[in-house]
Amino acid sequence: MDYNCTNEIINTKNKSVKLEIQYDKNQIDSIKGRFNSTSESKFSFLNKQGNISGKKFQIDTNRFSVTYILLKDDTVAINKTVGGRLIEPDYSQIKNITIHLDSIKLIITNNQLPKLFKKVDINLVWIYKIE
Repeated sequence: MDYNCTNEIINTKNKSVKLEIQYDKNQIDSIKGRFNSTSESKFSFLNKQGNISGKKFQIDTNRFSVTYILLKDDTVAINKTVGGRLIEPDYSQIKNITIHLDSIKLIITNNQLPKLFKKVDINLVWIYKIE
């Protein structure tokens, strides 16, 4: 039986936050090459990623990114990993996450992601709160 886990970001600030997820095109092309999969357009890949969220999103094919505006208490799903019963999130497709709050720009790199997201329940959901 296949299981999946999801990474979610929650905005707990009292103001809206701009959130940009930049994907790693080289990593995605490498994965597709290993499985002899045909490549898809940048727009198609980014549209699939944005649709995971269930929120309104904007695509930037030049930056290979998806951007969301999160209001207070909004949650967005940014990553879905499929696998076995003991599955852990796979962050390999994400290059970085940028959070824009007023004049502050926080860039979270790929290697920081496993430390920031915390498993919250047995439903295989990992959460990061913007506080």
